[in-house]
Amino acid sequence: MNKQVVFLTIFSIIWIAAGSTYVGNLACSAVNNLMPLELSDGAKTFQSKGHFSFGLSSAELKTDKEITPFFKAIADYLNQDPQKQLKLSGQFLSEELNLSTFESLGTARAEAIKQSLLAYGAPAQQIIVSEKILDENTMINNVLYDGVGLELITSTTTLTDSTVTTETSTPEFEQTNEKAPKANEFVEPLTLYGDAVFSMDLNPSMQHYIDKISAYLTEHPKAVLQITGHTQELGSIVKNADRSLELARKARRFFKGNGINYRRIKTNAKGATEPMLTPDFPEAHSKNNRVEIKIVKD
Repeated sequence: MNKQVVFLTIFSIIWIAAGSTYVGNLACSAVNNLMPLELSDGAKTFQSKGHFSFGLSSAELKTDKEITPFFKAIADYLNQDPQKQLKLSGQFLSEELNLSTFESLGTARAEAIKQSLLAYGAPAQQIIVSEKILDENTMINNVLYDGVGLELITSTTTLTDSTVTTETSTPEFEQTNEKAPKANEFVEPLTLYGDAVFSMDLNPSMQHYIDKISAYLTEHPKAVLQITGHTQELGSIVKNADRSLELARKARRFFKGNGINYRRIKTNAKGATEPMLTPDFPEAHSKNNRVEIKIVKD
């Protein structure tokens, strides 16, 4: 081995080591600059300098010791007021793999936080699990920090272990006192936007809507419930199609789980081909990510 080869080898090692140190320092700086965790309902505020995290395509929860008092305080607060609910929105990137047993990686991550809170005595019936796809990659060295959104809400229903529904979910619907639907009653189309797709809940208005669908499908054997997914422009045509199909399938699982025969449900994926708004509008993301639900003839 001549001197030139030795020199190049040593230089390469030093260069790689220096680069790794630089990248590592950037990552440490980014972690140190994370905003403190904060949760508030207006009457009470919880803060923590600690953080929790998940690895790429992983639902394994990792926490530091400073997060413990934060979780304990939230659990105590929920126990003190049965009308308080904690909504957990598990976050994930569309390109991440779901290796969990849950229907999505976001749900799995939210469940991991829920289990941690239960370990500190939080009441399970006051914790709502949902999911949210991230618009952009906020990972640091393939680690997602604080990847579950936390929101305190107040229910108008006192919860018990047997409580199935509350009056706090799916803001697009207001509670209704409508009468039971007739078999031939027209079922109006429904569009759910953005996070509403991932937080669909069986509140009174949604139950009434499902009853109308069920009655109509029973009376019209050739009719089906069509669910069409749309998404914001994310990149490739394939990626957009997959994302919109995921939204449609999420809605289909909800209707199937609430009594609609899955054979009478069809899903379509339009990708980003039919946006409601162009990307330069602030509301573009929430409007373009949507599912459209309607009755059609098979």
